[in-house]
Amino acid sequence: MRAEKRSRKACSICATRAADVGADLVGKVERNIPEDDPRNPAVIADNVGDNVGDIVGMGSYLFGSYAESSCAALVVASISSFGINHQFTPMVYPLLVSSVGIIACLITTLFATDFFEIKAKTVQSWQLFLCVAVGLWAGLVIGFITEYYTSNAYSPV
Repeated sequence: MRAEKRSRKACSICATRAADVGADLVGKVERNIPEDDPRNPAVIADNVGDNVGDIVGMGSYLFGSYAESSCAALVVASISSFGINHQFTPMVYPLLVSSVGIIACLITTLFATDFFEIKAKTVQSWQLFLCVAVGLWAGLVIGFITEYYTSNAYSPV
């Protein structure tokens, strides 16, 4: 049953991408109509295909970078853990961090969807500014911490 659902989902993704390519070809090549022009009847299929392609591509990039960073952390931990004592704890740490992240994601999803239902959402401009400012500062702090622990200009390296 699951394989059948995945197969149907993959077919619908391929169909929307095919409709996107077909709409682009018919509109641009055969009829000389610019992209996303309302005179092209297939412009809706084109937009749906663009959206699906962007979402699928972004999801695969995010998963790929997450998996690659987890594997890199495991490789570094395995190299650093096989010293004199052959400790297993450094190998468990990257897996523990990933596990805690998955559990935190599930808990926050539960809170966002079941415990606190949003009926009407009004956002003030200062709240948007606060979100952007906190995000920028968090990125800056992460960048400085990464630089400190990975650059040979500082003592930990």
